[in-house]
Amino acid sequence: MIQVDRVAGRSRLVRSVSQDPLKLLSTRSGDSDCCSVVVSNYGGGFLQGDRAHLTVNCSDNARLYLGTQALNKVYRCPGQGAEQTIVGTVEEGARVASLPDPVMLFADSRFVQRQSWTVGPGAVLAIADGMLSGRSALGESFAFDEYRSETRVFREGRPIATENTRCEPKRLRPAGIAAFGEGHLTFSLLVVGTADEACFEQTVEVLEQSAGEVHADGVAAVFTRPKKDVAVVRMIAVDLVTADEPMRRLNGCVAQSMLDFNPIARKA
Repeated sequence: MIQVDRVAGRSRLVRSVSQDPLKLLSTRSGDSDCCSVVVSNYGGGFLQGDRAHLTVNCSDNARLYLGTQALNKVYRCPGQGAEQTIVGTVEEGARVASLPDPVMLFADSRFVQRQSWTVGPGAVLAIADGMLSGRSALGESFAFDEYRSETRVFREGRPIATENTRCEPKRLRPAGIAAFGEGHLTFSLLVVGTADEACFEQTVEVLEQSAGEVHADGVAAVFTRPKKDVAVVRMIAVDLVTADEPMRRLNGCVAQSMLDFNPIARKA
């Protein structure tokens, strides 16, 4: 569990509780008025049968960056697959940037991630989600059994944004038309807020600009604003090396706009 409150004019981590397979690390955020928490895994990744649950509460006007140390690896799962559930609340005027590294799926692995977030009036929420098809250095590609990522965002009990990714390589050929083609990494960055609110509009503006600057070979990105209070960038790339700089730029510009702090810049 992560509880972030505004105390004496700053965002403070007032409660942090974790158990295997997750551990939570409180890290520095420079001069920014935000709390920075990094999620790590004992053993470097998810094993078969792992069930991770994280509850995040960010109270009125508090600020939180939630990230990971490195790629989230999912190892071979000959038995039960691994699962992760995140339930978050972003209260009135609060800002949360949840920007984890992509999930890397080893051969014969299975992983399901479910996220459910509730946003209050004037709150801004950013959620990054990425998937890498395998260990390309070993020639591994789409050798996993199943990957599912389901994200729901609610306001006043009603869903306002939904983002789903599902891939079962043995059932549907990933390289087929309208699937992955030559891509081996997918990435999305969802931003939810209140239309005409200054922080949300500024974040959407810099996100659209950064997405428009993705022109490298082997990577494509598209920005869309399907609703006045929802914006999203979706990207596909041939490998992690090609995707790394665009992902850093997109995550970094969003974090800087929302939190006045760019945690991506400190990651090697």
